[in-house]
Amino acid sequence: MGKETWLLRNALLAAVYAALTLGLAPLSYGPIQIRFSECLTLLAFYNPKWIPGLTAGCFLANLGSPFGLPDMLLGTLATFLGIWPMHRMKNPLLASLCPVVSNGVLIGAELDVLAAPRSVPGGSHGLHRGRRMPQRHSAGEPAVEDGHEERNLPENIDGMKNEVPLAQHLIFIPH
Repeated sequence: MGKETWLLRNALLAAVYAALTLGLAPLSYGPIQIRFSECLTLLAFYNPKWIPGLTAGCFLANLGSPFGLPDMLLGTLATFLGIWPMHRMKNPLLASLCPVVSNGVLIGAELDVLAAPRSVPGGSHGLHRGRRMPQRHSAGEPAVEDGHEERNLPENIDGMKNEVPLAQHLIFIPH
């Protein structure tokens, strides 16, 4: 096959990878990620010529990530480091563990930093699973701190107030 054919096939593979990831966006992004597009990384075990398409597809898919540029760079690097050694392995089971380990370590570390709940400056607001927990007085009135009343946020199914990150509004990820 000619170079143009492989270039076209890799472009198509990149588009399929990105479409699968973006199409399943509620599962593909966030602190817990399930990416069905990662199944395509097994193609690198059979032929290393698929590595550019898989890497480009991961980069394109991460353009929609709420974690922005760090996820575009680290996520793409994690996928590349995971699929690069696959074609040198003889056992497909061991080869399939390469992207699992690479993504587990690099993306796990990235999400630990980027998706970790942060304390709110000012003191009395606590965090629970990344969501702001409103502090209430015994009479049920919202706590007022430094003259600022707590915003009226929509309630979650478990009765907690929920803030939606700005990135979810910008890239239309359902919350």
